Amino acid sequence: MPLNAFAPKPTVIIEPSEAPEYLAKIGIDIADIQEGLEAGEQAAGNTRSSAPVTAAGTRRWFDTTEVIRDHLSTKNGWKLDNPKGRPLSIHPAGKHILGILGGDANTGILDPDVVPKANRKKGPATGESVKANQPALFDLDGPSDETVREAVAGVPSEGHWFLLYYRDVEEIRCEISLPYPEFDGGQFQRWQYRVILPAIDKSAIDRSRIPDIGGGDVEFKIA
Repeated sequence: MPLNAFAPKPTVIIEPSEAPEYLAKIGIDIADIQEGLEAGEQAAGNTRSSAPVTAAGTRRWFDTTEVIRDHLSTKNGWKLDNPKGRPLSIHPAGKHILGILGGDANTGILDPDVVPKANRKKGPATGESVKANQPALFDLDGPSDETVREAVAGVPSEGHWFLLYYRDVEEIRCEISLPYPEFDGGQFQRWQYRVILPAIDKSAIDRSRIPDIGGGDVEFKIA
């Protein structure tokens, strides 16, 4: 359970071995997350070279989002909502919200010093949801070992969480994380909690060598 005690905004990291039990407390099964990411990989791999260059990445996000939301809704009673066109899942108690988007190369890295970003800048709607989060009450020197143990043993903090995924050369890395209520230039600035999920080996699911250019997720702008 590494943490950065010297960062101005400390981050608690939940390691892959602890992630299944931790997320199960709010009805998230990491097997469903992995199934969604694999579905997205297959959809991207089935994209023909004649498609627009952004098609593979967009189809990845479409299928990943659809499968994960379907599992959350049918298995654990999460409500599906689409405020301003953003596909969100809301826990039955209404205290936890999950959004899904592509991340950058820092996604899924087990290092408290890195700060994952969205793979491209997000719009005002995402910024509003991030700024509505309540910051964790960590000591100025960062969360103590006891605080981290309590965090892992307890229920995930309330707020707007995000599943970030990144398609690397050999694997798909992912995490479910809660940002601090700070959003600038269309990007996350720091994370309160980062739940690192096991990486997915791409070799078992690759179906094409088509480049994954652009896409990743869609920021709807509806008046």
